Amino acid sequence: MKADRSVTPRRRDFNYLYSQYTKDEFGGKNGEMFQRLEEKMEEYQQNNPDASLKYQVYCGDEMPLIISVVTPLMKRVHKEVPQCGELVFVDATSNTDEHNLKVFLLCTHNVSGALPCGLVITSDEKESTVKQAFQMLSDCLPEYAFNGRGPTTGPEVILTDNCLEERNALKSVWPTATLLLCIFHVLQQVWRWIVEKDHLVSQHDRPEVFSLFKKALYATTEESFDDCYEDLLSDDACSKYPNLLQYYRNLYVIKKDFALCFRSSMRVRGNQTNNFVEAQFLVLKDILLRRVKEYNVVGLFDKLTADLENQAPMFYRNIFPLKTTAQFYKTRDERFLCRKGAPANAGYRVPVRTQTPLDVLLVAMQNRPGYRFSNVSYGVAKAANSSALKDNHNKNRTQRHVRVRNNWIKILHSFH
Repeated sequence: MKADRSVTPRRRDFNYLYSQYTKDEFGGKNGEMFQRLEEKMEEYQQNNPDASLKYQVYCGDEMPLIISVVTPLMKRVHKEVPQCGELVFVDATSNTDEHNLKVFLLCTHNVSGALPCGLVITSDEKESTVKQAFQMLSDCLPEYAFNGRGPTTGPEVILTDNCLEERNALKSVWPTATLLLCIFHVLQQVWRWIVEKDHLVSQHDRPEVFSLFKKALYATTEESFDDCYEDLLSDDACSKYPNLLQYYRNLYVIKKDFALCFRSSMRVRGNQTNNFVEAQFLVLKDILLRRVKEYNVVGLFDKLTADLENQAPMFYRNIFPLKTTAQFYKTRDERFLCRKGAPANAGYRVPVRTQTPLDVLLVAMQNRPGYRFSNVSYGVAKAANSSALKDNHNKNRTQRHVRVRNNWIKILHSFH
């Protein structure tokens, strides 16, 4: 029985079947996979005519692999979400496939969380490669990109980490955008420099010189920032290390990129870090890739395009399912509405406008100068229909209505 490989196959039998499957599905790991990749991208464009896609197949170091994608979901984000024209987060991740390709993600913030705006896959992170990739992405964007600002203008603000190649590429593609640094990455970079053994900063002085820089970073005004930075450079602990003083002087040159006082007039809406795009990478690796590296770029492309909208409904399709702005803001959220089949008293029920007040008319407010209240009726929603809940509800019904009425009367007196 054990000699019969149809009953007890060997390990190499499984390896053979796996290699045959990956070769047929993904084209293997050699040059054949690029031919399979082109077929996969043509198939994707046929199935998704609203999507935009540009790519360059790898042909050596002079022609790196570049794939720029704008899915229908991303186009709806550009059109319907106003924050897309105000602030865009950009970051890159790796370790997504066996060839260690780089995945750049553009996203914006919203009351629903982070929403994707663009996707780029490259074979390296050279400045020339990243610049070409973002230029191809700009060509894929529609005319109403970035909430009507246009694909060549770009957003008002772009928030990134301190990757010089990425920032130079973004500045060349969207020169009118203001590039800001994520303060978490700035502080992390400073602390790493301080604790580096080659820089010879003693453990006793490290917390002090770091806290002084952090105080300057969080300064509320430009004058306060300059004062804090002057205190930093003149501090006794910093003065002992000429290399540290030179490092802080170099950071002072780019102060407008990381100091919070210089971005107070920008519409960043309290977003000082790249947490939104970091959360998207968590969705990408945990939900789409299931914490497993893809076999090659063919599988990675399929996961980041088709599966982005089909297999992550809890993050995208239920958050942003419709095409019009009016419908978008009416998106149902089961956290606030009763689920189907649940008891009538479960969850929160929102009465509709046409619903007649059921229990008591609390007050009607007359028109007053400066206020927009006119003949407004307030009612209390029904409790559950079960007899037990009704009896329990009717016991304290009068007292409850009196308390509600008194509370509203207090509110009305505040308008006089």
